[in-house]
Amino acid sequence: MQTLDIILILPLVWGAYRGFRNGFIIELCTLAALILGIWGAIHFSDWVAEYLVQQVDIERKYLPMVSFALTFLGIVIAINLLATLLTTLLKAVALNGINRLAGLVFGVVKWSFLLSVLLFLWRPVQEGSLDWPSRADRQQSVLYEPMASLAPAFFPYLEELDWRSWWEKEFDDVKRDVEDTLKEL
Repeated sequence: MQTLDIILILPLVWGAYRGFRNGFIIELCTLAALILGIWGAIHFSDWVAEYLVQQVDIERKYLPMVSFALTFLGIVIAINLLATLLTTLLKAVALNGINRLAGLVFGVVKWSFLLSVLLFLWRPVQEGSLDWPSRADRQQSVLYEPMASLAPAFFPYLEELDWRSWWEKEFDDVKRDVEDTLKEL
């Protein structure tokens, strides 16, 4: 086992631990809360903003940020309350062990997918100026290639996107911003 494999396995162990500790219901609902919270805040924060304008004296410049945050938090809290209720129900009917084992598996799968997306997004940087982890380390690793190919296998359109241009543009923007800031000093 290579150092790269150890680096890749640590988040998976963390995911397994968290999944077992929280159980499948909490793990699934936490992920759903994040996704639905962002989606809901994007689509419904205007309604919250209208309500806030009528009920609270708030400066207009802060209104979009406050309404987005309140909508996001409201959705996340509601889903987490539902998850807690369902977990309590599973404990009451003696299905907590199954919930925990399923949570362990889900935690590993969730973190595997997250790592795969990160490795996929990092690939253009590796092919460009920064060869880290090195090509030799990637080839010797047992986990790197299966992990890196997981997200593209589920979402083949990722391969068609031009991530290299995006990364180069982002790095150029950051470099320009830093140079501008240094000029101002």
